[in-house]
Amino acid sequence: MKTLAKVRENGKEVNLTDTKTEAKVIENGKEVNLTDTKTEAKVIENGKEVNLTDTKTEAKVIENGKEVNLTDTKTEAKVIENGKEVNLTDTKTEAKVIENGKEVNLTDTKTEAKVIENGKEVNLTDTKTEAKVIENGKEVNLTDTKTEAKVIENDAEVLDTTEQDG
Repeated sequence: MKTLAKVRENGKEVNLTDTKTEAKVIENGKEVNLTDTKTEAKVIENGKEVNLTDTKTEAKVIENGKEVNLTDTKTEAKVIENGKEVNLTDTKTEAKVIENGKEVNLTDTKTEAKVIENGKEVNLTDTKTEAKVIENGKEVNLTDTKTEAKVIENDAEVLDTTEQDG
């Protein structure tokens, strides 16, 4: 149907139907309804809201203080966060992900993807072929043949992220 997104939360698979308008994410049994507005993306990191204006070019994601720029090539991207697989189907607009209660809005752009992992910047030229992601020094090769990209983060237990001031 070119419209669903799958999210696995604590081993539970949640099927999200993305009808060009909103995406639903289940976080620790709580359903969060996200309405996509084709304009800007908001990222909450440790209680800090980062407003990213996506002018059809790039999307920024802050993960534990690391900036990850993800550009999708008109298809879908899979991300595994702390052993949880998040499948985002992009309906030519944007996908939203809630990570530990943080809303991450990703807008797709047809150009390149940048990933910063542990202070290392990895430049991924997504020429409709493949994307590479470095996770904790491990290189994951993603064949982006107009279908999907997978990012594997080594299986780790979900740690409670306490809000830090400053």
